Amino acid sequence: MTDIFKDKDATELAEMIEYVVTNDNSGSTVGDIRQHLGLTQDEFSELYDLCMPTIRQLNEARFWRSGYSKLESAINLTLSKPMKRLRDKLAAIKDIMKQNSSRALKKERLEEMNAA
Repeated sequence: MTDIFKDKDATELAEMIEYVVTNDNSGSTVGDIRQHLGLTQDEFSELYDLCMPTIRQLNEARFWRSGYSKLESAINLTLSKPMKRLRDKLAAIKDIMKQNSSRALKKERLEEMNAA
């Protein structure tokens, strides 16, 4: 562990972690975060390793939120389209549900993770 962290209490370290997690996807650069916290590259790398479980969890939540949002939009679009028969609308919604099922989303997520 680098010297900067051995002198920090749990509250200070938690605040640093919260700052990194909050600014990870906000458009801030690593340099911006390092400068704000007064960290060297090695210290930042160590701190970022501590942040990774939370960052992964947030990314996972974003993925599922996005999947739900796409499903909701597709269903709303289908419902708003004029169709002569209710059966056609229900069939279209069934197809949307199949394409956006949790099984399909899990497969998509695994493919994304394997590609990285």
